[in-house]
Amino acid sequence: MRFESEKFIEVLKLRTSLYKWKIFAVVLAVMLVITFITHKTSKSPVNVSRPIIARVHINGMIKLDEVRERILKENIVNNNNVKAMILVINSPGGSVGGSEQLYNSIRSIAKIKPVYAVVKEMATSGAYMASIATHKIIVAPSSIVGSIGVILTSPNLSKAMEKFGVSQHRIASSEYKAQPSLYHDMSEQVQEYLQDLNYDLNDLFRKKIIESRSEFFDQESILNVANGKVYTGTQAMDLKLVDLLGNEETALDLLKTEHNIDCSVVDIPMSLNNKKDYKIDILAKALGFLASRISDDNSYEDVYHFSYIRADYL
Repeated sequence: MRFESEKFIEVLKLRTSLYKWKIFAVVLAVMLVITFITHKTSKSPVNVSRPIIARVHINGMIKLDEVRERILKENIVNNNNVKAMILVINSPGGSVGGSEQLYNSIRSIAKIKPVYAVVKEMATSGAYMASIATHKIIVAPSSIVGSIGVILTSPNLSKAMEKFGVSQHRIASSEYKAQPSLYHDMSEQVQEYLQDLNYDLNDLFRKKIIESRSEFFDQESILNVANGKVYTGTQAMDLKLVDLLGNEETALDLLKTEHNIDCSVVDIPMSLNNKKDYKIDILAKALGFLASRISDDNSYEDVYHFSYIRADYL
């Protein structure tokens, strides 16, 4: 009888678990449907029916951002009412991928419409890369510009592991596989390999500057400024890294005199910022909580994951 009771309890637990997962599957399906519908129907943040100059702010760290890409395309590239764009920058840079993505987006706009960059406070590294995609860079004399270069970073937990008596066995197909490692000191060979990688990424940055400002820089002269140093707006002007000292009014005057564009300026926010997206976010969080409550398996618990290596234009 005891065996039968235990068997009955196990079957009951199994049925309860299956029932919970059925609920989870239904909720997940509903969420996916709503997300799909919202993605298809959510509108871009600005809908104008008159000629305007778009103002886009780039603030803080630059990272890969598909929403930003979509907004720039729908609101500026594909909007005939947007006659020009002013890119207002206050950023120290960001990830290599995010900076290149933003550069390419601005470049595509600059091919069809006048685009001016205005730096009020800071446009360094990846943010400077974004600025060179425009037709002219206008900076405040006291702003900070430059820091052209690449930083590769990777955490090293080997000393902490040694302190707690923890070690890791590692078998790799080559000494460069999955390097740098969180758990071991970097060998000279790996350091040289990563330095070459850094040089290559840095060279891509320099080539973009030469391409965008070919009247000022070539393969040799770019080395004088693309050295990681930061400059004031005034110094950057003398070094030909920027075009003018001024502010947003300077950009508006240039649009008027050089392109005969004189219309109102409208901010284009870089987020969808609508109620549907907010509801989806809340639903996603609720679903995550539900999943954590339903599952009794701790093997899928989240842990803080260190990237083995990170490349930044900072």
